[in-house]
Amino acid sequence: MDASAALVTGHPEIALLLHGRQLLAQGDARRAEETFRAALARDVRSIESAHALGLAIAAQGRLDEAADVFRSVLADSRQLVPLADEIALTRQYLALEQLRLGERLCVDWQVAPAAETALVPPMFLQPLVENAVYHGIEPGLDPGVVRIAARADGERLWLELSNPYHPDHQHRQGNRMALANIEERLQLHFDLEASLRTSVDEGRFTIRIEVPVRRAA
Repeated sequence: MDASAALVTGHPEIALLLHGRQLLAQGDARRAEETFRAALARDVRSIESAHALGLAIAAQGRLDEAADVFRSVLADSRQLVPLADEIALTRQYLALEQLRLGERLCVDWQVAPAAETALVPPMFLQPLVENAVYHGIEPGLDPGVVRIAARADGERLWLELSNPYHPDHQHRQGNRMALANIEERLQLHFDLEASLRTSVDEGRFTIRIEVPVRRAA
């Protein structure tokens, strides 16, 4: 494991998982797969590790095997968690990517306090942000902004994520499978009350998610 993974202070147990994500972002899907399997063997955040393993397998073209892994994630991810937990994990991931990408990666958080206590599926936000970095920041030569916004009222939670759009870098099957997996998990928990929409406008790719608000008892 390289030194950057060790910089995830306060949460050393997920350094292995985040290191695997860094390998995957760098295009080393084989080593990423090995790292995620090691994380699963140690029972490190099993849902996150299994989802990441599916992405690494898909990146190597083994789509049927990846689909099996994603189905196992669905079976194990029925417990909702506060959005604040997902934000904390995502910030840790972005801290690693900031070390790698430097000034090329800018992040704009716009999260209303009322949204942080809303319950969402585990490993819900970080894969979306990872896609934003991989497809929106890495292909560009200039600095780019990933925007993450969330708000909630008494009944609905809205989340919007956007990144620079590079048309020539949008063909990877793994990205489509990741979005489909997130949408399937939203429907598992929220049924027809959940929606995930994507759009491209003025050089930015945007994901808009809307689900009913649920909070811990």
